[in-house]
Amino acid sequence: MTEHGFSTRFTYGELEVSGDEDYGFRPFQLFAAAVSACVGGVLRLILIKMKLSFEDITIDVDVTRSKSGVSKIVGLHFHFEVKNSDITDQQFKKAISTCKKNCSMLQSINESISITETFTISRE
Repeated sequence: MTEHGFSTRFTYGELEVSGDEDYGFRPFQLFAAAVSACVGGVLRLILIKMKLSFEDITIDVDVTRSKSGVSKIVGLHFHFEVKNSDITDQQFKKAISTCKKNCSMLQSINESISITETFTISRE
């Protein structure tokens, strides 16, 4: 415990967590980052298995929190940007569908949090 939150040490660094962004990551930010990293890792493996080429994937996540009572997370919206790819929209939709079934973090929350997604594919 620190004056403004909590600190934890890992082999690769220290993580500061606080309800105040001035002193560390807020817990909901870590939650969104953890789910996004899981989704991204699974999606990457699926695209590789499907033998679909891409240079990079960026994931933006918008968090929706309840307006009354406890400010719990009620929705996550993921926007995927796939760069330098010849992946078709249909192929990417299939990859996302498979990802949603195989990402352990999404499967852990899918009955309590609304999950939506959009994507853009640049074909440069």
